[in-house]
Amino acid sequence: MTALAKLFSDQVAIAIADESAWHGVLYPEESYYLANMHPQRRREFTAGRVCARRVLQTLGIECFPLRVGEGRAPLWPPTVIGSISHCDGFCAAVAMRPVDGVLGIGLDVEPSGPLDEEVVALVCTEVERVWCRSAPFLTEGAWGKIIFSAKESVYKALFPVSGLFLEFQDVELEIDPAVMRFRARLTPSAPCSLPEAICGRIEIDEKYVYTGATLRRN
Repeated sequence: MTALAKLFSDQVAIAIADESAWHGVLYPEESYYLANMHPQRRREFTAGRVCARRVLQTLGIECFPLRVGEGRAPLWPPTVIGSISHCDGFCAAVAMRPVDGVLGIGLDVEPSGPLDEEVVALVCTEVERVWCRSAPFLTEGAWGKIIFSAKESVYKALFPVSGLFLEFQDVELEIDPAVMRFRARLTPSAPCSLPEAICGRIEIDEKYVYTGATLRRN
């Protein structure tokens, strides 16, 4: 089982970019967005769209171009929820039909390695910083990187539903390090309330930090 498969339920289709994905052929509606992109960003965009096409095919959806919406979020088919992440030579997409009360899913992958103390202060709330200093297994900076990634995955799960842009300080996590799972809540600074529950899972290896968030109806 891959690290990504451990982040989500069995209903979620997963595609990880192979060499062909980075040089794939896009639909004309997708190629439109390449015009002003840096070459590296073009490769990442292409790999993400190819991976998205593969997960959609797994769900029985063919020939659906993934356009770019507000906040650069991919516009999935109306009957699908999904997420794309890429970093440092890695790219993947996940998607599912919204069943069992699931309203959104978010995937984020980051290079392994701790955050600098200054960045931890920007990403983490004071409660999270206190927790990171005493949390087991990893350093404060390493937990900071996990929190950074987890908040990115929370944002990706929530944005298609809320349409709201969140800052790092708008989200606060409660992490169970024994099972590498987290629960997210919105802080008073957030531009909205959160009646739904956002829970997630964490995987790490020698190269990457992987986080997956699932937004469910209470």
